[in-house]
Amino acid sequence: MPEFYKVLITPDYYGTSQSKLKKSLLLDGFRDYSTLHGLPRILQERVNEYFTFETNTKLALLEGKELKFPAVTICNANPLRNSSVNEDFRDVLLNSGNDDIVKNNKSLDKNFQKEQEIQEYLSTIPESRKVAWGYKFQDFILQCNFDGFPCHRDDFKRFYNNKFGNCYSFIQDTPSTTSGFHSGLQLRINIDQDEYIRELAHRAGVRVTITESVRMPFPESDGILASPGTETAIGLRLKKYTRLGGNYGNCISTRTRDSSIDSYIAKYNWTEYSFTGCQRTCFQSLLEKTCSCFDNKYPPVNRELKPCSIKDSKNRDCIESAQEKYKTTDCSDCLILCSESAYSATVSTSKWPSRAYEDTLFEELKISNPRASQIITKGVGEAYDNFLELRVFFESLNYETLEQIPKVEMEEFLSDLGGAVGLWLGASILTLFEFFEIIFDLLFLCIIRK
Repeated sequence: MPEFYKVLITPDYYGTSQSKLKKSLLLDGFRDYSTLHGLPRILQERVNEYFTFETNTKLALLEGKELKFPAVTICNANPLRNSSVNEDFRDVLLNSGNDDIVKNNKSLDKNFQKEQEIQEYLSTIPESRKVAWGYKFQDFILQCNFDGFPCHRDDFKRFYNNKFGNCYSFIQDTPSTTSGFHSGLQLRINIDQDEYIRELAHRAGVRVTITESVRMPFPESDGILASPGTETAIGLRLKKYTRLGGNYGNCISTRTRDSSIDSYIAKYNWTEYSFTGCQRTCFQSLLEKTCSCFDNKYPPVNRELKPCSIKDSKNRDCIESAQEKYKTTDCSDCLILCSESAYSATVSTSKWPSRAYEDTLFEELKISNPRASQIITKGVGEAYDNFLELRVFFESLNYETLEQIPKVEMEEFLSDLGGAVGLWLGASILTLFEFFEIIFDLLFLCIIRK
């Protein structure tokens, strides 16, 4: 309760020894809470509330008539074909992981060591050669349909991933107008396990990543594994995020294509800024400056440097130091996007093909694809070990939006100011009574003092 109210309702406050304090409290209360003299307080509260730039989140479920289909990226779990690699690489496969690397009386895991040494060697080979060693589109993607119509090689973007080799991203400009299992993208894929390299592929299948069509996919950190001999159905639901920039928070434009903060943009010109790409570029830059070598998992910023060697104890110690330093490094250029879309996925699998359908499917594949025909000729077991079907579709055209909005809009702020000023300028009956009240209280205090 404000002190000046206590002056009015508490008899003990009318003692003569504290009359100056009582008058001060009355005047302060009249200044702060009356309709006339409370204007500065009201204005201060409204101004402070607006200029703190607080936000609320607005959640809505909207009905869509059509939705832009996301990019669907497919990578084989085996990055390179065994029949394509050269003898130098076979020697690396044979001799990698043989040395003992010990730190703090602990030996490095041999499988991890072997993988790192192989990746280190591959990072010194021109990408064009690694692409040639990887899976060709026509052998990997046996059949493709989108919303019931055939799709072709031109509908895919290829990029080389250090973990999975040649990856293919299906990018469709035509929006989806239907939803459900029988809509969207349908792929029949051949993983060709005869070409698997045991040191590189410990599991069989494909890695599937769902992203916006302009975002760089990162299948090594985000994706779904689909197994051979199965049909994998991925049902999608769209979520759109809109964030306020400027005084309300830090975010970056959706259309940014600055390769200095995201090295993937320079390498793949069909991509735009991604938060993950920026963070990896920031770490790579820090590592190169600290250790004068680059991490072979990410594109180098300085292409004149060599990859960091896991066998080199100085490199290992320097990498650990850079990783610790990165935890406290301010990658100020790496901001979340002001506007982005994300897709939640529901995954289900079933054995594929069924016994009733397998003869029809195999005859169809024999005619349409030479490599598939060779595999089917070896027997039904070979077909089940190599073929799979993938379906990606929208479960519904309805979508969620999460929008960041100002807690106090400009219109609301101006309206509050106008209302306060209007109240101050108006000669209301309430103001008249407040004048009478303060005069009465002051006279009453003066009489008591005498």
